[in-house]
Amino acid sequence: MKVATLTAAKDSSVSVVLHKFYLLARKGTNVLFCFYEGKDAPYYNSRAETYYDGSYTHFNCKGKGNVLQARTILKAKPEYANYKLAFFVDQDFDEELVTIPLDLYVTTGYSIENYYCNRNTFRRVLTSEFNVNEADLEYETILTLFDDRLQKFNECVLLINSWYRFLRQEAQDKDVPINFSLDDQLPKGFVRITLDEVECDYDLNTLNIEFKPICNPTKEEINESETYLQKNDLCLVLRGKYQAQFLFTFLNLLLTDANDRNQRRFVKQKVKLTVSRTQIISQLSQYADTPESLKAFIREFN
Repeated sequence: MKVATLTAAKDSSVSVVLHKFYLLARKGTNVLFCFYEGKDAPYYNSRAETYYDGSYTHFNCKGKGNVLQARTILKAKPEYANYKLAFFVDQDFDEELVTIPLDLYVTTGYSIENYYCNRNTFRRVLTSEFNVNEADLEYETILTLFDDRLQKFNECVLLINSWYRFLRQEAQDKDVPINFSLDDQLPKGFVRITLDEVECDYDLNTLNIEFKPICNPTKEEINESETYLQKNDLCLVLRGKYQAQFLFTFLNLLLTDANDRNQRRFVKQKVKLTVSRTQIISQLSQYADTPESLKAFIREFN
């Protein structure tokens, strides 16, 4: 899609969102109007339900840029100065938001998916959906298995994350768009996940050939990004879509093991749970972490 077409599509999405807001603004100034990127609605809505005392409604802006553009337009209209407007975006690898406005929530990690793929969230799913708790002998074994496989997965995807972060920064510095986009899933064959191991089968050269960026970063050029990421909690700062891919894959491997009476190496009973790749944000929302900063952000509107 050409840049002009992308711009037109973006403007159209923002116009639709604003039109819906203008129609609903008659609800009054006590309603919390939430503006989301889109796929994150199930996560944020449940938190708004919990931490905001009044009623709320939300708008799917279809992208981070649209959320920010909608905010810019509405903040310029004095007639909505007393309205409770809350805007939510993923941090991604963007670093242009030096000062974050009080009405804008930016995730503490790469995206909301990162709040799902961690030991705390997995432990909640394990106890509630797999019915395995601390009294069971397999409890610690399964938690350790998850920790080990996730750590190895993060080591495997550190390279593509460092590479992509470098290219995003280059694009921002030079004010040019990136000439490719990443899918929600890793390219086929890059990483293989089983309950026994996690294997990598790609390198820097593979990335440059697969995605054909305008410039091919060298190992030396992406070292800074790699060092930066390694100084942080990788479960939080690595690309959220890939973290969600790991969680989806691991849970389904565990389910397959549990529901095959000839295996059951880990979970010792049949489990009635279906995890969808496209619905995992909604299905596991109740188990995902909620940062204190998000609780405080929503409560400020009370």
